[in-house]
Amino acid sequence: MIDVILQRRCHQKPLQMMQHIFYGELELELFTTFDPNGDESMVGLQRRLSSQFLPHDMPAQNDLSPLLEVLRENAAGPQLAFYRYLWSEVYCAGIFQRFAVSEKAQSLLVGRELRHNFLTPGATCDYEKALKNFDGTTMGTKDPMLELYDMRGF
Repeated sequence: MIDVILQRRCHQKPLQMMQHIFYGELELELFTTFDPNGDESMVGLQRRLSSQFLPHDMPAQNDLSPLLEVLRENAAGPQLAFYRYLWSEVYCAGIFQRFAVSEKAQSLLVGRELRHNFLTPGATCDYEKALKNFDGTTMGTKDPMLELYDMRGF
């Protein structure tokens, strides 16, 4: 049963990642390089990016929900909010990998290190410095996530 669940999760993960990347790219282009007076409309931008990142699951021609979602997210908080979902998964996979490669006795030390570097200081610490202190080699890369979900071909 666990193998079936893991297999299903590994199958769904690439689709979910592409959705996050689509939203992130839509948000990034909309608030950086998009020219409202240019040749491409906001709907055209959404269509172009969805065909690039979601070719098998594109929103319907008259579906503006991705644009509305991006605009609503940004109205409620900091811009580039959709990248946080993708980065949180990258960091979680790196942390998981760190625990997975540790022997049982070392897992307790890894847990204490995680608490010391991230959980205790929270938002008061410099995140890049905390990453380097915890495991600066793979934490900020896509490799642990691709390995975790068996997506090395991406």
